[in-house]
Amino acid sequence: MAKLSLVMPLLLTLLNTAALADFYIVRDTIAKGCAVVENNPANGVDGVAYKTKADAEKAMKANKACGIADD
Repeated sequence: MAKLSLVMPLLLTLLNTAALADFYIVRDTIAKGCAVVENNPANGVDGVAYKTKADAEKAMKANKACGIADD
């Protein structure tokens, strides 16, 4: 029981940190496109912090600067 009381706060902290993560779109100059990252970049494509990775990926596909926008 003592181990559980030590592990639970750590587990809750890790889960809350993951839930608070923001996602950003950055230019990938090597692959000539864009990528989604969790770290706040100094030079993001659109300067927007997305709450989910899926939202960032959707925005990346729509962004013409990434070279993969559907026309």
